[in-house]
Amino acid sequence: MKKITALLLCTSLSVMSHAAYSKAAFGAGVAYVFGDGFAISVKVFSNDKEEKAAASLGLDFIVNDTSFRPNIGVAYLGKSYYADLSAGYNLQGKDFDVAIGAGWADTKKEEKAAPQTSPTVTAAAPETIDEPDVPDVPDGPTDSGDVSDLPI
Repeated sequence: MKKITALLLCTSLSVMSHAAYSKAAFGAGVAYVFGDGFAISVKVFSNDKEEKAAASLGLDFIVNDTSFRPNIGVAYLGKSYYADLSAGYNLQGKDFDVAIGAGWADTKKEEKAAPQTSPTVTAAAPETIDEPDVPDVPDGPTDSGDVSDLPI
């Protein structure tokens, strides 16, 4: 009994450690526990991607004998729903059992990476600079030799 409990604990920790590194999904639904009847379920899934398989960790409340059933399993996550197969331990009946279940899950569409495009650089035409109007200045003294003709 202690070996099985230890195995369940190790498996649950493994599922939860994976869920800690990826985005986990949560769900609620109903399950049919073989040998015990119907149950109300809450689940944590190892990822939140639609149309993917995921590991699950859950807790069922078995209606017939008002007991709790912790469980681990595998699930298919659809568009806001899940379907799963789980193995668990009935705390009141002290026995292991198998269940199938379905319900709502907070799944998300898998985001596709946008194609990477390099920025396009367009070369602008060079601006033309208008030179200011400068009056014509003579190059030197005029023929008369008069310095008064020189610009100051």
